[in-house]
Amino acid sequence: MLKGKNIVVTGALKGIGQETVCTLASHGANIWACSHLADKKFLEFCENISEKFNVDIFPLQGDFESIDSVKSMSKEILKSKITID
Repeated sequence: MLKGKNIVVTGALKGIGQETVCTLASHGANIWACSHLADKKFLEFCENISEKFNVDIFPLQGDFESIDSVKSMSKEILKSKITID
């Protein structure tokens, strides 16, 4: 259903955001997982989901209350040349 689609998920560190990453990945989507904290646990979560569902998970760290942080995350996505669906 979502195989090969590229989706941005905010709040991917825990709760609903983390569950959204799992659900989308289980349907074949590649995900830009945005979190205000990219600690070891979050990076391991992204790697595990990527391997489990054979999709690409791109962890991004940023704070959506900071325009500079949002710009930085946007630049990372644009630099990858991967379209967002």
